[in-house]
Amino acid sequence: MSDKKILLMLYPGCISFETMLAVEILGRSYSVDVVTTNNQNHKDASGLQIAPQLPFEEVNTADYVALLVPGGNPDEIVGKTHVQKLIREFHTADLIIGGICAGVLVLADSGILKGQTITHNYTEKFAPIEVVNFTKQFWTDINYKESLCITSGNIVTAMPNGYVEFAVELALKLNVIPPNKAAKMVQYYKGAL
Repeated sequence: MSDKKILLMLYPGCISFETMLAVEILGRSYSVDVVTTNNQNHKDASGLQIAPQLPFEEVNTADYVALLVPGGNPDEIVGKTHVQKLIREFHTADLIIGGICAGVLVLADSGILKGQTITHNYTEKFAPIEVVNFTKQFWTDINYKESLCITSGNIVTAMPNGYVEFAVELALKLNVIPPNKAAKMVQYYKGAL
């Protein structure tokens, strides 16, 4: 197991499920730290509680190889400078950053997606028009492509229903699985084998 770790950032209103397969697969080679943006236990809609391993303020990017941000309702953290700063620190350190569903919006809010090709579910096809109109401000200078999962440099973005592809793509980027196993792993987790 690597001495570097994965950081899973949970926040009030997030859906941790979207990142759990990634955590499971990446956990084969890396330990995973959970941090919450409010330093409190995260409680999912199901009642599942996840405790943070360290205070948000004590995260040291030098300890990590990747940051994962789930989706859900990001209202509590969009515009929060401590969240934006942490994401930018991971980006500046050229570490892997994965955002799924509303996690992509959280990444966009930090400014790291400018010039990147990404996917998200804030289009008229997937979201109510008022949500599409509100979130337009976040997609300036970003190249959108409809896909379950897209990698652009060290940034992996995914639609909410792309959580299998998201997990496998992160595993590829972090050398947890070899490229020749990726398609079979996606099939396995989708029940297609």
